[in-house]
Amino acid sequence: MVEVLKFSGDFDSLIETDKEMLRDFFMNFYSKAKMKLSNEISLEFVIKNYKEFGKSKKYTINFRLIAPTNILRVSATEWDLKKVIHKASDKMLNEIEGKFHVSNQHG
Repeated sequence: MVEVLKFSGDFDSLIETDKEMLRDFFMNFYSKAKMKLSNEISLEFVIKNYKEFGKSKKYTINFRLIAPTNILRVSATEWDLKKVIHKASDKMLNEIEGKFHVSNQHG
């Protein structure tokens, strides 16, 4: 069976609650994207965290959606992990809409 979610980069260095938040959020995103595209897909994420000043961290997510006919790529950078995952998922939804014009198909 094909792995539907694949995390790499600094994912293993995140605390467990952040890992769970990422898995849960993107499993939900996977379901939505799969329904929009009416096809099998897989999602790959490269997570990078940069320790900048003091205790603040900057996060970057490079996000790929792999469908049978296309591979879509987006990235997002933010100081807050929750913000960066929302930013990346919003960008990916815009890419899906732009590439496949699916908003009129599935409400």
